[in-house]
Amino acid sequence: MTTDPQSRERMRDGSRLREIASRRRDDGCTGSGEPAPRSTYEAVTRQMVRSLRDEVRDVKHRINQLITLIIAAILLEVLMRLIGVGL
Repeated sequence: MTTDPQSRERMRDGSRLREIASRRRDDGCTGSGEPAPRSTYEAVTRQMVRSLRDEVRDVKHRINQLITLIIAAILLEVLMRLIGVGL
């Protein structure tokens, strides 16, 4: 879910759940344009989905970096062979 130990602790001891449940619903919409959660279960589920989305985004970013690194290494090797350095 999240790598922040303080955030994990808040989820474990239930303070995050109480915080989400105690928020007042103003006009049925959150700041992000999504409708306000109708239950605590929905609020917790949304938080878990957002955490998962962020983790997937991070993994995707790391994979893109690895692919870029591999392509750069191949191009460097080809260039070195063309100029005769890496025989």
